[in-house]
Amino acid sequence: MTTTGSIPEQDQKSEAVTQRIRRGLKLWEEFGDQIEWVAEDRCKVPSCRRAGRHYLVILGPDGERCGCPDYQRNREKLALCKHTTAALISWSKRSTYRVEKRHNSLLPGDEWLLIEHRAGHEELVGAYLWIGQAYLDKWTLEGS
Repeated sequence: MTTTGSIPEQDQKSEAVTQRIRRGLKLWEEFGDQIEWVAEDRCKVPSCRRAGRHYLVILGPDGERCGCPDYQRNREKLALCKHTTAALISWSKRSTYRVEKRHNSLLPGDEWLLIEHRAGHEELVGAYLWIGQAYLDKWTLEGS
């Protein structure tokens, strides 16, 4: 194992990862309401140091990417930064909604259910007789 001074390289990497996770949590706690989702897998995460500056974070099946200098410098060694950590926390707390058709024998037609999915759990938001109202409420909740 390669060492730098008396600290093994793996310990340094673990400390660097832990440091970025802590910074990402702090970033999310302080600026989480300013993380803007521009697509299902992309968001703009604010800079801690420069007001008005944001970094584009992409969450993908092959890992996360960020445009910040720290990520660009360390992507091969660490593959994360505080912005990717904050984005992952934000993504995990986002609600998604879907409209589902259900036949109800007590009604003359079909019933439309609006279901919220958040953090691994689903909850019924509403039941509708008209599909249009279900989608209007879905789009309102999604902020569209």
